[in-house]
Amino acid sequence: MRIPSATPPARFWTPGEQSLIRHRRRDRVRHAWPVTVVHDGPDYTALYLRPGSPVKRPVMPDDSPIPRDTPYAEAARAAQNR
Repeated sequence: MRIPSATPPARFWTPGEQSLIRHRRRDRVRHAWPVTVVHDGPDYTALYLRPGSPVKRPVMPDDSPIPRDTPYAEAARAAQNR
């Protein structure tokens, strides 16, 4: 899927460069993934996330993963209390 941009980037990433993808909500980073750039150009960007890489994600108060079937409101409350 190609998402057109109103302004082209000032530069493209070079293969091998490290980057961090962050998902923010209300000025707070909720998820983060360290990735390596495989390709970056006007048509597409390809990133590699190494298996076993440490990632930031919301968890339950006991540090267990939030089950996928947890209702959104409950998951948000659990993650907010961390």
